[in-house]
Formats: sequence, structure tokens, C-alpha cells
Amino acid sequence: RVIGNIHGTIDGSKAAWAVLKTGDNLSGKSEAHRKAIEGLTGEIVRFPFRLLGAGDAFFRVTNERGEAYALATREAANEGLNPATREFRDRVVELATNPTDKMIEQIDAAGVRFTFNAPLGEKGRAVQSTIKALHLEWAIPFVQTPANVAKEMLRLTPAAPIIKEWRDAIAKGGPEADKAVAEMVIGTALGTTVFAFALSGN
Repeated sequence: RVIGNIHGTIDGSKAAWAVLKTGDNLSGKSEAHRKAIEGLTGEIVRFPFRLLGAGDAFFRVTNERGEAYALATREAANEGLNPATREFRDRVVELATNPTDKMIEQIDAAGVRFTFNAPLGEKGRAVQSTIKALHLEWAIPFVQTPANVAKEMLRLTPAAPIIKEWRDAIAKGGPEADKAVAEMVIGTALGTTVFAFALSGN
């Protein structure tokens, strides 16, 4: 994953630059608004959204490359290749560069998750619909990202079981379950340590 993230920073930088130049975004977040203001004024007003889109593109591509290398490494190990050999490394690069359909699905999911762009659930969509129906977009412009940030924070605490995606990962078993438990344990350990230091006045 670390190697993939390093490679991903290069690809992510290119993707971010493309978004800054064109306004097209991998996630669609920056163009989720109507172009109600035309001309240069509209472009200036929308520029912050373009910056958000560039940030999304950078982190999404970086995380996707990291996930690709993590999955490729796992697959090469499952194939019985020796991690100390050149054959193993070549196989990892081959799989990361030409992932299987299943890997592509997992890579896309990681990119969406780590940029907080996962689709909203039933309750989230209901909130979004209510905001639109009451024309409150001016007061509550963002719903999807804050909801996903809150979900991700909860997944790093003992409250993780209330999150459907966490329960789904546990139900899958294997590496997905291991990762879900690890995120909860490490997140809880870090959180309680910081909290303890804060209570001590540090």
C-alpha cells in the first residue's frame, strides 16, 4: 500500500491538475451545482468547488493506487510466490497495473470511501430530499461528505457496529473483517490516548 500510495501521488497530481484546468471531477462533487451564474463571475464563484474537486481527484487516485498494490501483494502471496524474489515483485506490478474485475471493484470502492464520496443510504437520501424540497441548499450545501466523514469516524470507535458497512465487512470475513476490526481497535486506542493526554492538560 505504501508503494502504491507513492506511485499514486504522481498520478493523483496529474488528475488534480486536470480537474483544476477543466472543472471535470472524478467524483462529480465539484459539478453537483447548477451553473446559475454565467461568464467570468460564475467561474470565480465556482472556483472553490473546482479546488474541492482537485483535492478529491488527488486523494482518490492516490488511494486507488495504494489499494491496487495492497490487493496485488495479497494475491501474489496467495499464489504462493516468495516475497523475497523478483518474480513476486514482478507479479505485484503486473496485477496492480492490470487488475482483475474483482480487484477493480475493490479499488473503486476504496477510492470512493477514502474521499468520502460513498453513496448515501436510505436515511441520508431522505435528508437530502428534504433539504431540496424545502430549498435549504443555501444553508446546508453539503450532506453526502459530512455524513460519510461521520461514518468513517464512527468506524474508528467502539460504536463501529452501528455502521452498516462495518457490519458488512465483518460478515464477509477474511481480510475485510480483519481490516474492519483493526480500524476500530487502532482508532479507539489512538482516540483514548489523545483524550487521556487532553484531560492531563497536555
